[in-house]
Amino acid sequence: MFILNDAPPEDIRAAGEPLLGEAVERMRKGEVIAEGGYDGEYGVIRVFQQGELQRRQKSAAAV
Repeated sequence: MFILNDAPPEDIRAAGEPLLGEAVERMRKGEVIAEGGYDGEYGVIRVFQQGELQRRQKSAAAV
């Protein structure tokens, strides 16, 4: 719970988890993508846009 609520995102990134730090920061700011459920299907909350993680991984691999 400390990581989700109180840990500074910079500390999470520095611990070697840059994507987790970014995700926690977006969640705290409310910058998420919410897709509502329907007809017995659950809704989905996303932190990253579709394809964003793949683009980040490709750019990191190119460095």
